[in-house]
Parts: sequence; C-alpha cells; structure tokens
Amino acid sequence: LIAIITTLSVISERSNIRRIIRKPVICEQRRNESEQAFNIRVDSERETRLVELAADVVKKYDLEAMILDGPLIPRFRGAHISAIRNLVEIGEKRRIPVAGFVKRPESGYLFRNQDPEFLDSAILSARLNAGECYPWPPKKILDERTGMEFQYTYLKTTSDRRILPFRIDFPNYLDDESCKRILEHMLAITDPLKGVPAIIMMADEEVKLSKKLMRDLYAECVASLMSKYPEKSWGVVMTRWGEFWL
Repeated sequence: LIAIITTLSVISERSNIRRIIRKPVICEQRRNESEQAFNIRVDSERETRLVELAADVVKKYDLEAMILDGPLIPRFRGAHISAIRNLVEIGEKRRIPVAGFVKRPESGYLFRNQDPEFLDSAILSARLNAGECYPWPPKKILDERTGMEFQYTYLKTTSDRRILPFRIDFPNYLDDESCKRILEHMLAITDPLKGVPAIIMMADEEVKLSKKLMRDLYAECVASLMSKYPEKSWGVVMTRWGEFWL
C-alpha cells in the first residue's frame, strides 16, 4: 500500500482566498507492516504535517483565528505531540485563537463510565438543538502524555439528526468569551445541508485528488515496482486495484 499526503491552509481575507500548500509526500507500506499499522502511521503523519503547517501560518500571518480540520487534543505520540505543543505555544505568544474542528469524533470523554457505553456525539445528538453546544463552558481535560490542558465542547450545527454534533477543541489559554466567538463564527459560515463550516469544506475540496491524477500516480508506482524484477516474472504479479493501463 502507498499513501500520498499533502496539507493545505486556506486563509480567508475578506473577499480574497489565499492558499498555502505543502509538497506532497509518499508513504509506502513497510515489509511485514500490517495494513492496520500502516493506516495508523499514515494518519499520524498526516495530522502531524497538518499541525506543523498550521503553526507556520500562525507564526507568519496576523489571523483572527486558526481552525484546524482535525483535533487539537493529541491522538498520537512523538512528532505529533511536539507539533501540537509548538502550535499552542505560538498561538498563545501571538494571541491568536486556535481551535480544532473534529468532524467524526470518536471520543467518550463525557459518558465513558455509562453502561452501555456510547460515544459522546451519539448521546448529545438526541439532546442538542441546532446552534447549541455542550458542555458549556468548555470542559477542561488534562492530556497525560503531554501534561498540557485542553478544553472541548460539542457543537450541534444543524437540525438534521443524521449529522451528529462536532467536537471543538480549544487550547487552555482561551477564555470562555474567545471560545464563544469561535463557535459563533463557525455557526455563521456553516453549510445548512452538511453542517460543516464553509472554510473547512473549502479546504476539503482543495485537497481532493482527481481520478486522472490518481490513475497516473498509480501507474507510475506500479511501473516503478515492476522495474525492480525481471520482466519474465511480471506475469505472477497481481495488482490489487487493477491494471494501470486501463
């Protein structure tokens, strides 16, 4: 398996949109590495690079706020934790609010001791109406791996019950009023059908790869791998996703 990772920052300046994109990198599955382990490594690499780019943008530009398309509360160890710490320190130093928008929260911070156990977002979906959040003020949580304290709340952006509340992460240096302004801004620019803030949707669309590009990249990777073996042995190699020349 291979994965292509790139990160993008979209800066909204009144009527202008500025895009900052990092050069893509290719991650290859290692010998004897399981598919699950490979996927975890790719997720860690992607989120680390995203946070690193966010830190660079916060350091360079005078922003009203930085909204990550992903969690601010660390999910991985190593470089990911260092990147989160750096982003929070730069944001606090420059007095720029930072928040993480988690589209598919799998956390059970609020109801982890319930029987049976449910995800926070599943329970809150039945309780919150559009525009409401819980808990308020945001609940503080200590990340034991980093020793850093974060805050979080769940925001219901639409009345559509199929769309669960999203988790919004904040660093500890933001007060309640700053968190409230970020939530109000998210609601103001939310797509009423998908429930996701427009700036997040824009970033998602920008990083999608076309089918033609994926075919070209796939063909290049297959050709590169096949070139490592004698031509007569190519017939015993079965490509997982089909022939690259189709």
